[in-house]
Amino acid sequence: MSYKVITIGHQYGSGARDIAKELAKRLNYSYYDSEITTKMAEKSGFTTEFANAHSDKGSHSNIVMFTLNNWAGGSMSASDQLFIKQKEIISELVKKENCVIVGHCGDYVLKDNDDAFHISINSDREERVDRIQNVYKENISMDDLVDIDKRRMTYYRFYTNRKINDILNYDLVINRAHFSNDECVDLLSTFINQWLKEEK
Repeated sequence: MSYKVITIGHQYGSGARDIAKELAKRLNYSYYDSEITTKMAEKSGFTTEFANAHSDKGSHSNIVMFTLNNWAGGSMSASDQLFIKQKEIISELVKKENCVIVGHCGDYVLKDNDDAFHISINSDREERVDRIQNVYKENISMDDLVDIDKRRMTYYRFYTNRKINDILNYDLVINRAHFSNDECVDLLSTFINQWLKEEK
């Protein structure tokens, strides 16, 4: 099987976006992350800021409150509309070109695509807080990160009926706490290129 699309799920602060960008360059694949959010906004009529706030970050860390908020209006919520557009956009992208897709429940949206390879990049919270503060220069506390993790898990569970940290959702899971970005990219590109070579 020749993998035309690589999805990369990740924990916030794991450095997955930088890894994914470099991996896309080495594979000569297109890279999509925030571009999907922009397209979601364009297709739904919401602002990019609104789409970003109501995408896979989630608006609540409690699954019950998230569910109630999405059903309270009696019609399709903004989050529901955005998720539908997100699925449509991802499905359209993978038909057009080889690509690396970061987040956006890509592993779920493309779970039945035989030509999709699903990766999860994770790390412990201490290491992620350190990266966010010292590499990304963002002010974040451990409590902030715990809340972000909970909201992302809630969003993912609501729309996929799966657990975001279930290793069975992915073909490869990396704990990058002790690996540099370059080492992660080397590992992934070597693995995928070798697989593609064997399939030719």
